[in-house]
Amino acid sequence: MDSEAAGQYIGAWAHMYKLQYLSDCSAVLMGHGTRDFASPFGLFGGANAKPNKFTLHRSSGQVEEIDCGSIFEYKAGDWKEQYIQSGGGFGNPYERETEKVRENVRDGLVSIDKARKVYGVVIDPATLEVNVEETEKLRKKLKDRSSVT
Repeated sequence: MDSEAAGQYIGAWAHMYKLQYLSDCSAVLMGHGTRDFASPFGLFGGANAKPNKFTLHRSSGQVEEIDCGSIFEYKAGDWKEQYIQSGGGFGNPYERETEKVRENVRDGLVSIDKARKVYGVVIDPATLEVNVEETEKLRKKLKDRSSVT
């Protein structure tokens, strides 16, 4: 949820996967794109994607952020959590079709809070329907505010 780089058109949603190791082994993390400069950037008002992130959770409870080019060892019982970045957003998020935002909320991809704050779409939490009047007011207010800066 909320992993997309916002825009009128989103690049894609990020995803996360977790993998537990059953035996000891060595590993090298190469070309992982964990730095900001390696992430897709947004265009024409779209947001930049968050960079990839690789976290190693030791069976002892210790948590390590693993950076690109690292050499490390897995031990039996350790597990990794890997965040794979989204694409960059394209265009102003306030111009994303309200029905697409509603569908994204309904599908659990965008939170009601992000729909309101980032896309300017007011969604009723009980019905998951767009409040058209409030959305129009909010988008006008947000667009007016952004044109001043």
